[in-house]
Amino acid sequence: MAQNIATTRYLVFIPIAIIMLIALSYTPRNHIFTLAIILFLAVSITGNYFHIQTMDTDPNRSQYELIDYLHDRNLHYGYGEYWDSNILTYLSKFEVIVRPVHITKSGTIIPMNWLHNIYWYNFPPEDDMFLIIKLNSIPYGNIQADLTNIMIINPPKETLQFQEYTIYVWNGSDFNSPYFITQDGFNIQSGVGYKDFDSLINETVFISSRLTNQSGYLVYGPYISLLSGNYTIEYVIKAKNFTQPDDLIYTVDIFSIYVDENPPTHITDAKRSVYKNEVIEGEYTTIQLNLSIDTYNPNRLIEFRVFQPLNGDLYVKKIDIIKN
Repeated sequence: MAQNIATTRYLVFIPIAIIMLIALSYTPRNHIFTLAIILFLAVSITGNYFHIQTMDTDPNRSQYELIDYLHDRNLHYGYGEYWDSNILTYLSKFEVIVRPVHITKSGTIIPMNWLHNIYWYNFPPEDDMFLIIKLNSIPYGNIQADLTNIMIINPPKETLQFQEYTIYVWNGSDFNSPYFITQDGFNIQSGVGYKDFDSLINETVFISSRLTNQSGYLVYGPYISLLSGNYTIEYVIKAKNFTQPDDLIYTVDIFSIYVDENPPTHITDAKRSVYKNEVIEGEYTTIQLNLSIDTYNPNRLIEFRVFQPLNGDLYVKKIDIIKN
């Protein structure tokens, strides 16, 4: 039932309480057993009473101070660790929205898969955005706070310190870290492929075999809304076991869905077919497509796809979005 032992404590109290109640009602003549249960409950109540007396009467004081600090600096949208993000959003009544994310060592920001809705990670381009990290925190599967690459690739315009927090601030329109660019945001069309470990690069990749899989989209997704600007989409793909030297090896494209229209409109923004003479068999090759967005539209969901025509085996390492 539990994700790990740390969450078990939230689940076991109710069944224990039910078992205790059943025991009390099922053995009414067992006075010793009943007395033991009553004694146990009395000790528990007494212990909790004294524990309550020592509790902080204002347990969220530091969060409210942090919310006021962010609000006073017009910082209303950002990313953070799980333990800070949801409580800050809730206590501020959504005046300061912090969404839970991971950060990879390559500088990629990705949402927490347990607790996210794709629309949470859209933000108005005119607003500043921030990344908040608690100093000396031990990441609990959340932000892996090696920020070296993201600071080099996309340095913040301002770094703030408040209590035990470091807050990195970017202009919303300039924030170009490739968020959402991770295997976890992409899907595989049924029967076309699977995820497996590529020992040559020590990474898990998308794989499709021409002999055992069917034609279709080996990778598609992640259905995101991008800010206005010019982007380069990089597909890192390896192909091998070609059937014919002049065959089509794969096709990459950018595909938009306008979900506010009835019925939704589908548009191919860019597309490129890749042939054998454009790649080196057995080596990862970077293929680029350009994407230009005039106006930010939260109802325009964009996906990036790799099509497998079954003329060779495909390995998709990653798809990166780079804001130019």
